[in-house]
This record gives sequence, structure tokens and C-alpha cells, in this order.
Amino acid sequence: MATSRNTLVPDLEEVQARAQLHAALANTPDVPLDSETAAFFLGVHPKTMERWRTEKRPPHPMAMNAEGRSGVQVRYRVGELLDFIRQSQTQAEPTGGSPFVSHKVVNGKRQKPSSMAWAIADAVELETLDEPFFMTADGLVISHCWDEDVTAIAERLASGKGCVRWMAWDKALAAVWQDEPMRVEWLSHADTVAPGLRAAVHANRHSLLSSI
Repeated sequence: MATSRNTLVPDLEEVQARAQLHAALANTPDVPLDSETAAFFLGVHPKTMERWRTEKRPPHPMAMNAEGRSGVQVRYRVGELLDFIRQSQTQAEPTGGSPFVSHKVVNGKRQKPSSMAWAIADAVELETLDEPFFMTADGLVISHCWDEDVTAIAERLASGKGCVRWMAWDKALAAVWQDEPMRVEWLSHADTVAPGLRAAVHANRHSLLSSI
């Protein structure tokens, strides 16, 4: 169930899995990550990354993209992100922003959720509804990021095969997936954990296909 972002507490298993991901990429400091992928790497929401850039706070983007000019994609070096993590860990509190928390991760792999937030409630900030998904270059959903084990995630980030995009569940399940049976499997859980989600997905998918 979605809650206010300020009250979220990081899941220990996810924290451990993300620490393993950081360690796995420690030897590839020059790998560039776009802003949404960097947000997943750090465990924050992309809106937090935008706010840090606006305030000129670390972690800093690669120099050639530091201004975030229109038409220029902002990218971060993995090494810069890891330096930011180390510096944040030496402080009493992280340098701004709250960690974004998705769902439980066991043995480096994300488990099926006990809830799938999708509807906007008055007391819920929009960004708490977003989840990170791997996407192909041509816009197909590959999987929810934590559906893959840490080794696979690290290989995907290091190779640049797929980027991370953040979406609410009703939008993600309405999109076109690389593996349609995987989408259908997620959809089969929808009404059990989030009544009304299946109908919202079908409405969004109809709208999407009608616009093609």
C-alpha cells in the first residue's frame, strides 16, 4: 500500500541487494547511466535527481551534460555515484531526499508484491507510485528491475543493454512487453493485491492501442 514518501522505510533485503549491485559495478567507474537509471542505482526517485541538479548538489552529472540543456541527455558516471554513496554514508543523514522503496527482495531477486500502488490518493505523492522498469531501446518493457538477480542487473547496466524508466503499475502493465507471458503473469496478480488495477490497465492499454 502506498504511503507518504517521508514515512517509507528501506526494506533490508533491498538495501543489501543494492549494496551488492554497487560492489558489482565498482570496477567499471566510467560506465555512464542516464538520470532515471542513476536514480534506480542510488535508490531514489528521478524527481530527487532533478531537484539535486537544479540545486547543483552532488552527485554531479558528467561535465559535458552538467547544464542539462534541452536535447542533451544527462548522464552520471558510476564512479561519481559510488563516491556520492560513500560520502553520504559518512554523514548522519543522506544528502537530501528519502530513499525510494519498492518491494521486498530476497536473495537478490524481487518477490511478488503484497501491494501494487497505482491509484493517486490525496495523501500520497505521485512519485511514491512509480516503480523502476528495464526498457529496450525501442520502448518495450523488459521486466521490473528487481525481477532480475543482482548479477543480471549489473551486467545489464554495465553493457548499456536496456535503460530504466519509472512508471506506475497501471501504465507499466498497459505497455508492450518484450515477454508478453511475463506481463500476463503480473496482471494475474493485479486484482488480488490492488482491486481495480486490472480494469485501469485495460483502459490504459485500449487508449494506447487506439492512438497507434
